[in-house]
Amino acid sequence: MVIAIIGVLIALLLPAVQAAREAARRMQCTNHLKQLALACHNYHDVCKTLPPMGCAGVYDDRVGWLAMLLPYIEQTPLYQSLNSAGTTENSVDGTTTFLAFWTVSSSSPPGARPWDANYKPMRTRFSTRLCPSDPNIVQDDGTRVGLLSYRVCLGDKISAWGDNNINTGWRTWRGCFTRQKGRNFSFITDGTSNTLLMGEMLIASGGSNNNREITDYAHSGPGSQAPPSRCLTARDAATGMIASSWSSVSWSGRRWADGLHQYSAFTAHLPPNSPSCKMYGNETSDANDSILSLSSRHSSGANVAMADGAIVFLSQTINCGDMSRTATDTNILTGESPYGIIGALGTANGKENVSRP
Repeated sequence: MVIAIIGVLIALLLPAVQAAREAARRMQCTNHLKQLALACHNYHDVCKTLPPMGCAGVYDDRVGWLAMLLPYIEQTPLYQSLNSAGTTENSVDGTTTFLAFWTVSSSSPPGARPWDANYKPMRTRFSTRLCPSDPNIVQDDGTRVGLLSYRVCLGDKISAWGDNNINTGWRTWRGCFTRQKGRNFSFITDGTSNTLLMGEMLIASGGSNNNREITDYAHSGPGSQAPPSRCLTARDAATGMIASSWSSVSWSGRRWADGLHQYSAFTAHLPPNSPSCKMYGNETSDANDSILSLSSRHSSGANVAMADGAIVFLSQTINCGDMSRTATDTNILTGESPYGIIGALGTANGKENVSRP
């Protein structure tokens, strides 16, 4: 009888203990985002811009925003190790770049490439870049190394990485971040309290074809300019995993210092915990276009940092407007976002009349 009573008490207590542990992990996650947001503000104070998502002057803009924030999150030794060869130059916006880091030449440091899992600085772990609620932060299988839980916001339009056209290319990304050029706070005319700066995204599990979690990027030959609504069909309603009609690649959460959008950014098209999909161009290339959705293991949404440094929880029931609109639609250049509240929060100057959650 006593044993039965103890069993009942344990059964009642266990959910409460688990809830308390998740509350602590979620608080730690919000603290990491707060540190990164404050680092962006400190960087802005010094360089007069936010860091570019990918730095100009290096191989394919592959030095990412987090590499440039390292001195502002008490990781100066790691920053110095990345730039150990000491060769720098100014990028198009006047910020410092790492020419010694990931530059393709015979003089490059051995292994200094974003895809080289054996490059020691890439393997250096520091807690600020990891959400403790994500079970995949512990994995290191030789491929998924340099893990990253947090991304910067590109806004509601993403066009080809290699398209430099001032009217249609990546220069038209409408979030706080873009390639090569660091944007300053004057760009955020919608107000820093109403504009997404960064948020969290789960690390891919890299499961087999029969066990592909929605954390992996889905792709299935959609052709050009497929809308966000098509990406939603990548989730199998019965299993919650990637539908059997889609394929997947496990890129999410790798290469913390890589400036490529697949590894360092998210887009404001779909609610948190939606699929992320390769939607345009060469689906096996990480340089082509994708819809990159916020995601977390927190219940019913994901943590985000606003451009004013405030941390809020974004619900997965957030309004996303007309998801049938093509995310690379050239009409999505100015004015209000067609993607509802998520799109409005993602744009820095869309002139939408919304407030943060």
